[in-house]
Amino acid sequence: MYFGGEYGEAEPLLREAAEEEHAHGAYQLASGC
Repeated sequence: MYFGGEYGEAEPLLREAAEEEHAHGAYQLASGC
């Protein structure tokens, strides 16, 4: 599926943000908070 345009340019940023969110959640689980 291809969205193109602004979404196509923004997708790497969205993916990076999602990975950071996942890492933050994993850190909270590991630290027991």
